[in-house]
Amino acid sequence: MQVALAKLDRRDQTKQQLRQLLLKKAADARAPAEGEPDLPATSPLDEARVDEVLARLEGSGVIDDRRFAEHFARGARSRGASAAKVQQKLGQRGVAASGIKDALESLASEGLDDLAAAQRYAERRRLRQRYDLQDPKERQKALASLARQGFSFSTAVRALGTEGSEPDEG
Repeated sequence: MQVALAKLDRRDQTKQQLRQLLLKKAADARAPAEGEPDLPATSPLDEARVDEVLARLEGSGVIDDRRFAEHFARGARSRGASAAKVQQKLGQRGVAASGIKDALESLASEGLDDLAAAQRYAERRRLRQRYDLQDPKERQKALASLARQGFSFSTAVRALGTEGSEPDEG
């Protein structure tokens, strides 16, 4: 329990991330001393204790994957991350698909949708200044930069604006 709370003091974690951490700590604690026979890395007893600790933390609201997903998505979207990238990152952290979907929908209702994130990414990477958007080859490079971040072609075009002009508000 102390290991989990210490980790949560430093940074919010998902249930899956904490589970992996606690199982690793349990396996490290069970590592055989020199000359002792090898034991299984984790035992069912260890897993049961870890699940019990996680259930207590979740029940008390200390860990909440939906809250984590919303905070993570809000930060990522404000830095210019696409919905696809946010889904990938949260999925890697063990957040359920329904929690990811809810977080993205909540942010979209606040105006942090893919277009706003693409515009933010273009602004942060200075795509309009770096590339001459009147030149088709240069414009293609700017669009490719947005595509690599997971934005659709139509969103990328709208984020860069029509014919190199400023993007539409909205």
